[in-house]
Amino acid sequence: MTLELRVTAARWEAPDIVSYELRPLQGGELPPFTAGAHIDLSLPVGLVRSYSLINSQAERHRYVIAVQKDRASRGGSKWVHENLRAGDVVAVGVPRNNFALEDAADKTLFLAGGIGITPILSMIARLEALGRDWQLIYCARRRNGTAFLDCLENKDRVRFNFDEEPGGKMLDVAAVVAA
Repeated sequence: MTLELRVTAARWEAPDIVSYELRPLQGGELPPFTAGAHIDLSLPVGLVRSYSLINSQAERHRYVIAVQKDRASRGGSKWVHENLRAGDVVAVGVPRNNFALEDAADKTLFLAGGIGITPILSMIARLEALGRDWQLIYCARRRNGTAFLDCLENKDRVRFNFDEEPGGKMLDVAAVVAA
């Protein structure tokens, strides 16, 4: 099943990362999704690309994705960044989830790097809605290149690791897991 959705907003999130809000042409509800789900965008140039839904699964009136312009793009992210604008209509597949959240866990620890934060955002919203315990360690090269910093930096459950800033270093994942 393919949906025709309108881009109602495009927002710069970080260098080379833009989020897009997609809504039904006639209003109403969209097919439901679960935290961690993605949708396929069918681009007019014949390409189909998958993007994680970043908004809460409780929101049925819109889908929100974020697209990083890949320097080695084979055409998908480059086309989206250069052509997709508010007001445009895009063909979208119904949500699928190959990265489902175990939302009954007593505690969840997320490790995210760069654009890999996208499915985690909807997972955090789900765990917060359920009142579950969670933590996030978000790794990026530099603070000024970090997507969604504005919505995450004031959460006491989020720790940032910027490895290219003064005093920064790569996250010791083995030590995190051991702890």
